[in-house]
Amino acid sequence: MEQGEKCNKYFLQLQNRNYPRKNISKILKDDGTNIISTNGILETLMEYYNGIFNEKEPHLSYLSLSEHMEMYPHPELTNVQQKLCEGLVTEKELYDAICSFQNGKTPGLDGIPVEVYKTFFTEIKDSLLACYNYSFEIGCQSNSQKEGLISLLLKHDVEGQDKDPVKLKNWRPLTLLCCDTRILAKCLALRLKKVIQDLIHPDQTGFLKGRFIVDNIRRLLEIMDYYDKENLPGLIFIADFEKAFDTINWNFIYQCLNIYNFGESFIKWIHVLYQNPCSKIINNGHISDKIVLSKGVRQGCPLSAYLFILSIEMLAIRIRNNANIKGLEVNGLESKSSFYADDASFYINPDALSLDSLITELDSFALLSGLKPNYDKCSILRIGSLKRSNQFSFIVPIQCSEGPVNLLGIHIPVDKELLVKINFEIKLQKMNKILQAWRGKYLSIFGKVTVINSLILSQFTYLLQALPSPDTLFMKTYEKVIFNFIWNGKTDKIKRTYVYNTRENGGLGLKSLAILDMALKGAWIQRLYNNQHWFSSKLFIAQCGAPSIAKLYPFFQLDQESKVTLNNLFPDLSLFFRNCLSMWFCFQFSTPDNILEIKQQILWLNSNICIDKKPVYWQSFLDNNVLFVNDLLNDKGDFLSYESFTSIYGNFCSKLRYLQLISAISPAWKTILIDSNTYLGVCRPAIKNYKWLGHRKVNLDMYTFFVSFKNTAISPYYFHDYWKSIFDTPLPWLNIFKNLYKSSCSTYLWAFQVKIFYKILPTKKMLKIWRITEDKNCRYCGEEEEDILHLFWYCPDVARFWHNVAAWLYEQGLILLMSPIYIIWGVYEEENMLLNTIVLLGKYFIFKREKHIKLELFVMFLKHYYLLTKNMIKDKSRPQSDSWPKLALIKKWDKEQ
Repeated sequence: MEQGEKCNKYFLQLQNRNYPRKNISKILKDDGTNIISTNGILETLMEYYNGIFNEKEPHLSYLSLSEHMEMYPHPELTNVQQKLCEGLVTEKELYDAICSFQNGKTPGLDGIPVEVYKTFFTEIKDSLLACYNYSFEIGCQSNSQKEGLISLLLKHDVEGQDKDPVKLKNWRPLTLLCCDTRILAKCLALRLKKVIQDLIHPDQTGFLKGRFIVDNIRRLLEIMDYYDKENLPGLIFIADFEKAFDTINWNFIYQCLNIYNFGESFIKWIHVLYQNPCSKIINNGHISDKIVLSKGVRQGCPLSAYLFILSIEMLAIRIRNNANIKGLEVNGLESKSSFYADDASFYINPDALSLDSLITELDSFALLSGLKPNYDKCSILRIGSLKRSNQFSFIVPIQCSEGPVNLLGIHIPVDKELLVKINFEIKLQKMNKILQAWRGKYLSIFGKVTVINSLILSQFTYLLQALPSPDTLFMKTYEKVIFNFIWNGKTDKIKRTYVYNTRENGGLGLKSLAILDMALKGAWIQRLYNNQHWFSSKLFIAQCGAPSIAKLYPFFQLDQESKVTLNNLFPDLSLFFRNCLSMWFCFQFSTPDNILEIKQQILWLNSNICIDKKPVYWQSFLDNNVLFVNDLLNDKGDFLSYESFTSIYGNFCSKLRYLQLISAISPAWKTILIDSNTYLGVCRPAIKNYKWLGHRKVNLDMYTFFVSFKNTAISPYYFHDYWKSIFDTPLPWLNIFKNLYKSSCSTYLWAFQVKIFYKILPTKKMLKIWRITEDKNCRYCGEEEEDILHLFWYCPDVARFWHNVAAWLYEQGLILLMSPIYIIWGVYEEENMLLNTIVLLGKYFIFKREKHIKLELFVMFLKHYYLLTKNMIKDKSRPQSDSWPKLALIKKWDKEQ
């Protein structure tokens, strides 16, 4: 109860009671030997990671790398950008770096957490800066700063299951660095962050702001769709680099930084961080001896990800510019590669030269950098006319996959018809496992909704962004599973449209997967328009056809009746993006009702402006910049004559066509426009929501819109009317529910009150109706039916209880209004929140007791509740804790604790 069933860290970690495997209890060596002793395991771990982190093989020289890269155009920092990364660490950089770290993270070997640096920044900043800058002068750090602690984390397979823990290759080494080292690395990472976007091609989507992992998935699927549709031959090479982060060569990193034109100072800082570093391994609380490192970037260092993608970008540059490697072309756009950190996919023409050249580049890059392709785990997907063909031979043993291959968490089958079914069924199975783990816990209905909203929906968000929508059958199956979980396998007790409503409107706040799908699909249009460097954006624009459409597509006003127009206008657009456009248009469509909005209405592809009941699209008008209704008006607000129109825009259309366009403007709009002579010099398209143009996310706005549009959530008006008839007065339901969630932090109390509202509280009368018991008479007086009103107000024993409570509260300085409305629904004013809390607890006390509802017992119950809530984490969302001091007994209770 102290933590509640909220979507907080404590609650979500209950899902991981079996915390991720971090300890090895047994090792199976390659020779078949089993190691089980503590010392033996540590020695084996040291031997294994010594072999990984220490350089063994020769690499090509810096001159060789320069020779390899000089024939290819590559990005370089400007002098201005170079200076941004140069120099000693400043106080501002130090402060920004420290503030960027989250609290509560595990410290390194020195045991000092980042909170110490935040709290005592003023006192230690000068010493810390002096320490860093002295390290820069001498070219190395202190011994403690060099040292890291390797913690092992068991990897998962493509199904999300733990890999075999006895094999060391299935463990990922994460390095815990001391905070002073991490702060220095963060300072350098923040410098890199200012310039790295200009160095890394949009084909790399890992670790950079404004990049989107799903862009890689859409690239692959759009290429597959196109090649299948056109029956063209193509190959997709999905590469696997062997322990990429752990094996990259340091000299290669330094050489890459030189080629990118980083300055001497910044490169020296990198040398300082990688001068004789070492690590110890922790397992089961035991720490090994030191391992000296000579290659690899440490997973856990803030700088590692940036250094890695700068290095692997060299491979991408070479492949993009290698004329012997022919990529795959879609709508005039050639694609050769995409990366998410070290997860690489290559799109190649199935000729021998392209394949051999790609393998040669990979092998050459392995010699330069240390990043070796693991050809045993690489796979080739044959697409288009080459599905299941065996007419290829490779210079290395690469497997042509017949089954689904995994790319960035998405299972890609050969037959695209199975794409959605395979991926969503896998998540459905995982969802059932998660829910099964929670079934044994005593959760309120609000706790169960939290599990679904936080742990279940998150399983599907990535798929909904990347893949076409699942079919109706899947959605029904999903709903069946989650409502079965909410109601413990029994019949629904509250209508689903009420459950999907917000808490303030009497619902449970459950999120709808179908509505989330619509919102995420529609949000793609914002992403595409605001990130036109993405491959998906470029492909979308190419498939749209006319350049004018590419500039205006988010602003068109098409309603849901215009799907035929959408399909006819964008015949080359993939079904996925057509669906995204449809959701976006639905969200943005509005009918203007004022002069300004009417004048700024786009003329084209606008369901408000139709000829023969179809939205108009005339390319010649767009080409001549006739875009808005305002463009057809003169300074007085009158429509231009045909002669005036042609004198302004040119004689590119007939008079008949121009008059057709004027007649398509509704009479209601014309009436409003007649009354206006306001001149509008500049127009911006009149749409419903402009937030997205400023790169602000509109996912939540879209979700709220589609909930209403699809009538997914409906206010419980039936129950409003029922309780109005009972008390013979309308009730302020919005205030009642808002005050409920403010007066208590207990989801069990929320659920209790909501059950009262929906008349599903298991009183004896309801238990008789549900055929659970035979007795329907009151548990206290035993004379009348025990319904909600009798149990909490009309029962004589309960009435005496409330009078005793009122008298006790009066002694404490509080006045309780003795009315059935206030007892059942609480006091509406916020300043009486403490009274609401006490009345709610009083009802809960009455319901849970079978006899002896005495004041003394209730006061003990109140004390217990108060002490629990007092120990909760201080939070502005818990206002009831501030009201308790109004009770005179509080000081006494505090002393007794």
